[in-house]
Amino acid sequence: LYAIAQQESAMKPSAIGHNRDGSTDLGLMQINSFHMKRLKKMGISEKQLLQDPCISVIVGASILSDMMKIYGYSWEAVGAYNAGTSPKRSDIRKRYAKKIWENYRKLKGMSAEEKNKRLSIASNK
Repeated sequence: LYAIAQQESAMKPSAIGHNRDGSTDLGLMQINSFHMKRLKKMGISEKQLLQDPCISVIVGASILSDMMKIYGYSWEAVGAYNAGTSPKRSDIRKRYAKKIWENYRKLKGMSAEEKNKRLSIASNK
């Protein structure tokens, strides 16, 4: 999840991304506005996704879990977190998963102190 957050928002909890299809990505985990109808039923607002990184991570984990129900415990599921499940987006899923793997490898080699430093810098932005 840390590697996904690094890719999605560069660890910026209040990040907002605007997509070519008109949708918006919100918060640390860049939760797509496509999910808002379901999230609102659960009592989660756009404001919360932007202001509470813990909620963003919980929602991101739930979305990743949904993708794992489809693709199993695989890099394809990680790619689907960003690219969705359309068969036409298989190459995009693979490229995204590769980026997450690269982020993970970098993060794995980092000390806990360096990770905490990155988190504190990002949360102050």
